[in-house]
Amino acid sequence: MNKVNSNLLQHYKGYESLIKKLQQIKERYKIDNSPISLGFCSSIEEKVIRSFLSDKIPYSFFGGYETAIRKICIIGDNFDFDDYICCLSGSFNKKFNKITHRDVKGAIYNSGIEIDRFGDMWVEDNKIYFYCCKDISNYLQNNLSKIGHCSIKFEEVDFQKQEFKFEEYRYNISSLRLDKVVSALIKKSREKAKEFISAGFVSVNYQSIEDFTYLCNNNDILSLKTHGRYQINDIEKNKKSGKIIIKVKKFV
Repeated sequence: MNKVNSNLLQHYKGYESLIKKLQQIKERYKIDNSPISLGFCSSIEEKVIRSFLSDKIPYSFFGGYETAIRKICIIGDNFDFDDYICCLSGSFNKKFNKITHRDVKGAIYNSGIEIDRFGDMWVEDNKIYFYCCKDISNYLQNNLSKIGHCSIKFEEVDFQKQEFKFEEYRYNISSLRLDKVVSALIKKSREKAKEFISAGFVSVNYQSIEDFTYLCNNNDILSLKTHGRYQINDIEKNKKSGKIIIKVKKFV
C-alpha cells in the first residue's frame, strides 16, 4: 500500500488522519471496486474529501435530506443510500420533560460509538430525530434508552427533514479569525474570546477547535457553549472601512 506523501499531509494539516484513511480506501477500491462508506463528515471534512479524491474515483455525499449539515460519504457507485443510512426517532412528554439538541448530542456522543457514525440530530416539538449509519441502528434501538432523565424508545422512520428556525444578525469584524468572530458573537473582548476558545467551548462544524487563529468560512456552523449555534450566512467587505461584514444566522 502506498504511503501518504509528507508534503501532502502538510497541505492538509489538521486532517492527517482523514487523508491517511482516504488513501487506504482509494487503494482498497482500486482492488475490488466495491462501495466503501467513510461515515458521516462535517462540511469542512467534505471539502477536504472532495479536494483529495481523484475524479477517477466515484463518490457521493448524502445526509438524508438536501440541506443536511453532516453527510455520509460513499466511495463507489451502483449502491443505494438506504443500505448505509437511516433515521431514528423517539417521542417524549413535553409536559414533564425538556429535551434540547445539546441533551441529544450528549447522550449520543456518550454512547461509546464514534462520532462519524452519526449525522444530523434535532428536537422538533415532542420528537427527537437523528441520522446514523444503518449497521448500528439495531444496537441503538436496543441500547439507547435515555436522553437526560427521560426514557425514550427509538425506532426507524422514513427520512425526515430538519426545519431550521433562525434569528439573523450582522457584525463588523477586522478578520475572519475565530477569536474575532467569537468575540463578536459572545459580545466579549478578544482576550476573553481566546480564553473561551482555549477552554474547548467552541466547535466549528461539530468539531472542537482550540486554535484561535483558525479562519472561518462562509456556511461554517459555530457551536458556542451556553451561547447557542450560529451559521455564517454571508461574508462581505466594507469598501470604505476595509472591515469585513458577516451575516450570521442563530439557531433558535
